[in-house]
Amino acid sequence: MNLHRTVIVWYVFTMLKNTAAVQQPKIAEADVLAQILAWLKSNGFRCWRNNVQGNITHTGNGCAVLVPSSRAGSPDIEGQLKDGRYFCIEVKSSLWRPPKEPQSLRNNKAWSHYVRQRTWIEDTNAYGGLGFFATSLGEVIVRLT
Repeated sequence: MNLHRTVIVWYVFTMLKNTAAVQQPKIAEADVLAQILAWLKSNGFRCWRNNVQGNITHTGNGCAVLVPSSRAGSPDIEGQLKDGRYFCIEVKSSLWRPPKEPQSLRNNKAWSHYVRQRTWIEDTNAYGGLGFFATSLGEVIVRLT
């Protein structure tokens, strides 16, 4: 009887795990970003894409340099809520989860980048705006409506 119950639990767990994987395909950050921007603009939000990568500038000697276009940690989308307050959204891929703090912070660029983004969002909220991470259009709709 106990072995039978164990087999059933294992089978149900395996089926749920496989179903979850099928139901949640990874959607790239660029696709999530495009969905969010389209929804925001079609619903009357004043917003813009913050080019956080930078721009390539050509120098006179045939070389090209990447010039950052914004501060490190600045969000992907910035805008104005209908009540006039500032909002910002840091967009991530659909399966993104906040990283756990590493054992060693030395030379950990991913953790440092996450902390800068989180700090920007925390500051925005502390100053009366609305800032958050989003992995789907649904999350944005819930936060903004």
